[in-house]
Amino acid sequence: MSKKKGEKKVIPLQTPANYIKTRARSLPLAKCYALSNWAEAGMSLVLVSRKHVTGNVTFGGYLVDLLCLGIKDTFYRFNEAPEELESIVENHNLQEIGYETAHNIIYGAEAFADDYGFQPQKDWAVSQYILEPDDERIPLIDIEFGSAGQPVYVAGPYDDEQMIDRVLATLDRNAGPGNYEFIGDPDLDDLSDEEEDLFGPGEMERILNGEQEATTHQQYALTLGMLLSNGNTLAPSSIDQEQLEAEAIELTGDNVFSEDDDLEILIDNFRDQYDGVLEATTPDVIDIIKKLRLENPDNPYIYFREFINYTGSGQVSAAEEIKRTARARFPDFLLFDFIAAIAAADDGRLEEAALLLKSPYINDAFPDRELFSRGEYLHFCTAWCAYFTAKKMFPEAVCYANIIVADYEDSDFINNAIVRLCQSLLELIHEKE
Repeated sequence: MSKKKGEKKVIPLQTPANYIKTRARSLPLAKCYALSNWAEAGMSLVLVSRKHVTGNVTFGGYLVDLLCLGIKDTFYRFNEAPEELESIVENHNLQEIGYETAHNIIYGAEAFADDYGFQPQKDWAVSQYILEPDDERIPLIDIEFGSAGQPVYVAGPYDDEQMIDRVLATLDRNAGPGNYEFIGDPDLDDLSDEEEDLFGPGEMERILNGEQEATTHQQYALTLGMLLSNGNTLAPSSIDQEQLEAEAIELTGDNVFSEDDDLEILIDNFRDQYDGVLEATTPDVIDIIKKLRLENPDNPYIYFREFINYTGSGQVSAAEEIKRTARARFPDFLLFDFIAAIAAADDGRLEEAALLLKSPYINDAFPDRELFSRGEYLHFCTAWCAYFTAKKMFPEAVCYANIIVADYEDSDFINNAIVRLCQSLLELIHEKE
């Protein structure tokens, strides 16, 4: 039938999914990644990437259960900067593997799972086209799926009772009772209150799959979990965790900056008026802070802000000068000492940091004080966390990190200390593999 006069040709929309289905295999294969112990673990995130002429990458992620469920989850990313792929690799402590290994892990697990009635997650309909076709051009590698030829279902932390029942029913139907192994509690309860506060339903899996960015607190919890799951344990700490926890309860009030209620109100009023303006470290903002300090000479928070801005802009001598002035004028405003100790620890000036902090326990360090503000205590613990991380004394660093994340405050200093500790722990995991 001829086209009607004036009828326009419809051009299909080239969405990322359409591009991947039709053209991804024409891009050259690039780097592939998985856990270094993927065979022993029985499950791994596997990444396969292809490189565009621009240097960007299109890649697929495949959460592979080699023991039973096959492609438990999968996702794809189109035309991303290489840093996006590298970020997922770093966050999950993955190691580079050859494409043939990645291909055999993914397709082998998918075929094994299919034998027992388990289908890949729905995005496999797109992400499979990032892989080469599964044909004779890819050499077969001898990989064990299941155990001794039988499926082994390991219930994940977010496999609820309904999912467990469905999986077991499928195995009963396709493998037969007694012809598979189940590891887990069929009466698994819902998440604990603490887990629900940190991870919502399905949130951990989305983070592990690279579909959602973890908060600092979540990253810390996942890093500790990875440390333990890889068979690593921390040595006993020289720090008494119970004493830290007792101090956090008995010696801290609700105030953020000062235990002096009148001063706290003064600071709060100032922050309500100016904080949105003062967060940048540009010269004009620093000039504004100088002017405000001259107009408000009895408000230590203005000196504190000026110190932070000088530190953030790399003006070390100016930061030291304002710190000396402020400490002489406000000897009880301890945040100066704690922020200075954090900066010293980060720069490797560990003796200076220890002198500022005086003792690992705040009650011993400042015996004349009966009460500390919440912000003072959190930054005191942050400074010790940074100090012990720099010294690679990880059991001690974890003691202080546990205090920080239990009473979390959105502070760049706290965030950075936790992130550095997580990076150091991941390096420790890698060294022991």
